[in-house]
Amino acid sequence: MPFKEKSNNQYRGDYNEPCVPEIPISIEKIYTIRYFELPARYTYNHPLDEHEEYEIIYLEKGVYLDKSEEKDVIMHAGDAVIYGRGYPHRNNCDGEHSASIFISSFICNSELMLEFFPDNTRTFVHFTPEQRQILSLAFEAGAKAYDINGHWCSLKSKAPHLDRQIHINYIEILLLQIIKGLKKEKNKEKIFFEHSDNRSELVSQVVEILESHVYSTVSIEDICKQVGYSRGHVCSHFKKETGKTVNSYFQYLKIEEAKRLILETNQDFTSISDTLGFGNPQYFSKVFRSLTGHTPGHFRKTIFKGSVKE
Repeated sequence: MPFKEKSNNQYRGDYNEPCVPEIPISIEKIYTIRYFELPARYTYNHPLDEHEEYEIIYLEKGVYLDKSEEKDVIMHAGDAVIYGRGYPHRNNCDGEHSASIFISSFICNSELMLEFFPDNTRTFVHFTPEQRQILSLAFEAGAKAYDINGHWCSLKSKAPHLDRQIHINYIEILLLQIIKGLKKEKNKEKIFFEHSDNRSELVSQVVEILESHVYSTVSIEDICKQVGYSRGHVCSHFKKETGKTVNSYFQYLKIEEAKRLILETNQDFTSISDTLGFGNPQYFSKVFRSLTGHTPGHFRKTIFKGSVKE
């Protein structure tokens, strides 16, 4: 016997949810997806930006200055600013610290955006680990769908439209997560479960040891003695939780510090190689290129020292 729908059934799916729920946030157009590694002396010598789209700037590393007609605000790693439509702003580095930033701008006419990010306003937030992960997934999908090297984004000639939709969905999810956080702040809700970094105590100890030896060397044997576990136990747990071997993670930390030195100082590459304990400049250059896709020299040349025109 065929299923016969009840004529008085007003709801389907989730209990007491309308059949066609309102979409709280819907992005209509992507303008910008960019990731910049900026030198300490980066300045934007143009009039204050003022545009019709919303914009998010997330600071992954370093220090960044949010400048506007209002009070200047210093941003640190993990901070983000969301600009409402029409808000005049400009951003610079502080002259001492380099900065790695993600920028996304988009058209959205949803009422929820206007409620929490009104026109001509800026809102500062600090990203949670979950929000950082969502942003990472959004950028990964966006880089597949868009040509992100120009000032404005355009779809690649053979763009996977699934990746475009995935990027938009992740940005929408990120905004919803940010708004949930703002609502909890406003309502002073008690948060019973806080998600945090899922690293075990063992892996956290190993990372701490590696970070403290970025300017020197440390063997896996020395690490095992300090944490009190066997080499096999340490290596297997570290790889399982981070996706990297202990040595490859150590190299990653050293190259990140090398990038900072290149961006913030005028040290030559031999000096940086020696300072970070690479042994010789050739090996340093090889590792640097394998992790960044650039030689140290090319990386320095691609960073425009001083003001950036575009």
